[in-house]
Amino acid sequence: MLELDLLLVPFFDEMFVALPQELQQAFIRLLEQDDPDLMIWFSRRGQPDDPELRTLVCMILHRVQPEND
Repeated sequence: MLELDLLLVPFFDEMFVALPQELQQAFIRLLEQDDPDLMIWFSRRGQPDDPELRTLVCMILHRVQPEND
């Protein structure tokens, strides 16, 4: 889904190597999630149950909308 690519690809390009290893692994897990779940999380209509995925979603959203956190 293009909308998700616009969030995830820049985050990967700019932030992935600086993440601790456990968050790098969580990012890979994030990419394996279903698009409908990702859309719910990134539209702030829900949160992942996994705390590491929740941390990443917050980081990605804060990167593009810092004033809303």
